[in-house]
Amino acid sequence: MEKNYKDICFDIVVPSIPGFGYSNPLEKVVDPFDTTLIFDALARFVFGENSQYFVHGEDWGSLISTFLAKLYPERIGGIHITMPPLTSFFDFNSLLYAFAGQFFPNSILTEQEIKFGFKFSLSELASLIIKKTGYFHIQATKPDSIGAGMSDSPFGLLAYVLEKYSFGSFGLNAVGKKDGGLEKFKRDDLLTIITYYWMTNCISSSMRLYRNTFYTLEKGWPRIVLNMKKISAKVPVGVQVFQHEVSFVPFKVLKNKYLNLSMYNLVENGGHFSNFENPEKISNNFIEFINLAL
Repeated sequence: MEKNYKDICFDIVVPSIPGFGYSNPLEKVVDPFDTTLIFDALARFVFGENSQYFVHGEDWGSLISTFLAKLYPERIGGIHITMPPLTSFFDFNSLLYAFAGQFFPNSILTEQEIKFGFKFSLSELASLIIKKTGYFHIQATKPDSIGAGMSDSPFGLLAYVLEKYSFGSFGLNAVGKKDGGLEKFKRDDLLTIITYYWMTNCISSSMRLYRNTFYTLEKGWPRIVLNMKKISAKVPVGVQVFQHEVSFVPFKVLKNKYLNLSMYNLVENGGHFSNFENPEKISNNFIEFINLAL
């Protein structure tokens, strides 16, 4: 950042999602909606009640960033995300696009999306549920059962977490590859991630975020309503999608939900853990997005 953007200065806050390593132990159910309230309170505490701030998020951070934009459009200068939350697009219009994509796949995609091999169709959504998100179902229903085993075995923890990094980074292309293609990364970096979970004993509490999300959604208001709500046109949205991201929502669908989609960028050679794989591309694109939004 200092090398490429010498005239820009940022105050950067990197909060820990409740239940993950650097947060306090949880004594109650906390989901992404609750986390959104906590993060905005933190921003107001750090920067002041009337401050405006920009948010970047991947994975759960994309959902939390989206909730922040929906709840606090007057304070959010813009959000920059890598994985638009798919659950926000389970409405009639979005599913109509998926239906069209089933029979006329190229009609709903841009030329670059076609080049990258992205798909958005009913069968692709079914494939996502059946082939790609088995871990999600386990963590959303029985997080403590699997968590107990990983809290007792560092090797079990390593195998489970690194499989997620293999699939998240390379998609189904990683299947059958030696070490799941993870030789691309430094071993010390991967072991640091495992150590983070092991030393803080947070693997079970971090997986409970999946269970808590389903548990609170069952209660309905305000989470379901917020999930389907559009982001105000007052809030600029930047989307940077990497080629092997776990789920994908095309530009033509995004622009119907994000009324001020000011940046849309597709990137080769990356996947779900974009901040880990491509920190420079992420930070540069985020800064460019902020410059565009200001």
